[in-house]
Amino acid sequence: MLDAERFDAITKLFEDFAASAAEEIDRAPLFEPWEEPPPRLAKIHVTFFKDFAAKSYTTDNLTLVELQERVQLAARRKKTGLPWLKLAEFGNKRTDKGSLRHDANVLQITGIELDYDDEKIAFDDMVKVVEEMGISALPYTSPSHSPAAPHWRILAPTSKPLPPEMRAKLVARLDAFLKAKLSAKKIAASESFALSQAYFYGYVMNKQGLDHRAEVILGDFIDLRDDLAQYEAAGAEVDGAKASADKVATGNGTKRGKGDEELIALLKQSRATPGKGWREPMLPAIGSMVGKGWSDSQIKVACAPYSDGGVDDRDIQKLIDDARKKFGKPEPDDTLPIIDVRGGELSNLASRGEEILDAAGVQIFQRSRQLVRPVIEEVDATRGRKTKICQLIPVVPDYLRDLLCRHARWQMFVGKKNVAIRDIHRALRCRCP
Repeated sequence: MLDAERFDAITKLFEDFAASAAEEIDRAPLFEPWEEPPPRLAKIHVTFFKDFAAKSYTTDNLTLVELQERVQLAARRKKTGLPWLKLAEFGNKRTDKGSLRHDANVLQITGIELDYDDEKIAFDDMVKVVEEMGISALPYTSPSHSPAAPHWRILAPTSKPLPPEMRAKLVARLDAFLKAKLSAKKIAASESFALSQAYFYGYVMNKQGLDHRAEVILGDFIDLRDDLAQYEAAGAEVDGAKASADKVATGNGTKRGKGDEELIALLKQSRATPGKGWREPMLPAIGSMVGKGWSDSQIKVACAPYSDGGVDDRDIQKLIDDARKKFGKPEPDDTLPIIDVRGGELSNLASRGEEILDAAGVQIFQRSRQLVRPVIEEVDATRGRKTKICQLIPVVPDYLRDLLCRHARWQMFVGKKNVAIRDIHRALRCRCP
């Protein structure tokens, strides 16, 4: 039998042992911490748009497998009803049409997308090459895909959010590797290099020959593969025309916009093409005009002499609509008043400009013999703090000229004596008594 003293000693021994064991368990990690989660567990920030207009969006953080499930399950009766996705973070800046999907609103990229629509390379052949490349990716067939005419896309996440200017470099890596391994002159469609371009995902129900696929490939994050940097220069080729190195370096991997002479040459070529064949050479001209930010009416006027139906030719409008959807470039605000600028009408033009600015609620005031505008500025306060104050500052010529162009379209007639916008803003400034 144990006496009370020996029993207490043994109990104390067990308590001390249990306490020390628990401390060791608390200190010992169950696994070594990751500097970053492996690709199979990494969450990717994905932005979803419900339609082309992109007036709202939702976001989610998903693994590749979770994103694969969404791609596989999304289905609509028409392609235009399918949702869009983008591996990027967007802000709240809107275009004049209210769209949130545009280059200036891209805050960071969380991956890249490559689009293939050349209808030659099979989906399975592409998957094998991406597996050989050793990167994490989610290739999937696009809604237009069929085994006889392959259309597919590749989503490749990055290890962390990256600046927008990195995107073109990474797309170039993937594009050139695929071209080299598949012996193809072209892989990436030109819109693959557009910073804010989003893409349909899912499939069209009741489509004949439906072959909807989505595969998860696990490997390294593409931005951590410095050995692939050697492909960037070759991958900067878009539609056979090499993008300049500075555009790839800045992330703007799109093709150089065509100059006026090139546009005219394409339009003349369309007129020389017999029958309805004029549409094909006119399409790249319209695509370039869309990229330059031209409105529909401006494009129609430029193309009218080279089409069958002039300004009202329905084929031209269809080409414009197709180009806007392909490149994700909605029509700029074309509701602004148009003012015809003609010689000898400076006073009337200045009055019209004044009326437009007043109707738009632009805050410009007269102070002594000077035009001024209110601004809010941050200034030093006591004890090292900052405060905001309202000030009136002079309206400089460049600012007034910008206001005039922002609230109206000033249409000049070539070949006649013109009145420059600078003459109009000078007239306005001189009207101060």
